[in-house]
Amino acid sequence: MKVSIVVLVYNHGQFLEECLNSIFSQKIDVEFEVLIGEDASTDNSRIICQEFKNVYPNRVKLFQRKKNIGMLNNFYDLIERSSGEYTAFLEGDDFW
Repeated sequence: MKVSIVVLVYNHGQFLEECLNSIFSQKIDVEFEVLIGEDASTDNSRIICQEFKNVYPNRVKLFQRKKNIGMLNNFYDLIERSSGEYTAFLEGDDFW
């Protein structure tokens, strides 16, 4: 795996679809994975994350937290799970 894209999500439902679409609209010629850490959101973020997991099952690794673990713990967990030579970071309310 060349690039791991780490996406932190907590109540980003309003922006999340644009965020995730911006990842998959990039034109790159390397293998990549998208690790989404959905941190027990109370909005529709979980649903959106699951929809992207269903559309891109070989690219998206979804980690849905049962209890909020906080931004730093979520970030560190995803970094440890990533397998890319390079890591990119994108929060669920941002886009490329």
